[in-house]
Amino acid sequence: MAEWSIATVLKTVNVKAFAGSNPVLSFLNIMTLEEAEKIKTTIEELNQLYAPMVLFFDMFRNPKEDHDDNWFVTIVYHVTPDDWFTFVSLGFDYQAVSNKLTGFQFALEAIQAYQEEHGDIKFSHSDLPLG
Repeated sequence: MAEWSIATVLKTVNVKAFAGSNPVLSFLNIMTLEEAEKIKTTIEELNQLYAPMVLFFDMFRNPKEDHDDNWFVTIVYHVTPDDWFTFVSLGFDYQAVSNKLTGFQFALEAIQAYQEEHGDIKFSHSDLPLG
């Protein structure tokens, strides 16, 4: 049976969660402060549920716009201290970011179920357990 690394699983989920969005219409979607705060709360909840696997989150308002409803978020996942990938970079579409987080949570639940049945998943380049 082939061994999957957690980075491969999460990058696959990341790509599939974003595949349904329409980049042509994405400029019409802006993120409000309330939506950015909801994403922050979701990430905090995921980090509590699945520690030591955590997402790092930042949110910013676009200073070039004269209204407050133009926020974007950046979310980074560290696979190991030296190996990380950007989960969301300057994401301003609330629905697309929420869909990615839902996919991420689904992947983590699947990983936990696998670990309960088969033991720790190990990185293909390391003997360290997941997390």
